[in-house]
Amino acid sequence: MIKKFKAGPVEIELERVVKELEETKKVAASAQARVQVVAAKLDEGEDKSEPAGQTSHTSGVIAALQVTAVEKQVLKAITESRFATRSITGVSKDTGLSKAVVQVTYGKLIEKGLLEQTKNDEDRLRWYPTALGRIVANEA
Repeated sequence: MIKKFKAGPVEIELERVVKELEETKKVAASAQARVQVVAAKLDEGEDKSEPAGQTSHTSGVIAALQVTAVEKQVLKAITESRFATRSITGVSKDTGLSKAVVQVTYGKLIEKGLLEQTKNDEDRLRWYPTALGRIVANEA
């Protein structure tokens, strides 16, 4: 396999790109495994005959996701905001957490299927909660 390619002033490191792709695949596989756990928990909750309006299976889903206190805090800041999407800086200001902590937490929430990433009109990264993320935030 070609690791580096150089043509005049242009140099491309394919090895780094391949490593990043492999890491992305690992994150995707981890997220898929968590989704399967959540789906199984939801199925368990639907199979039980619970009175209408009770959501004890939701607690099981949250427990299966192993959502930390910091992750819940970040999700609450995102869902309770007047903005549909949030930046790292905005959530950092709202929660009092450092930008580094918020950034790492965003990554964990994405892996758990609770947060998704997009870009705004100015091509800047923004994040928003998934439906499951909103449920977890409301339970926090």
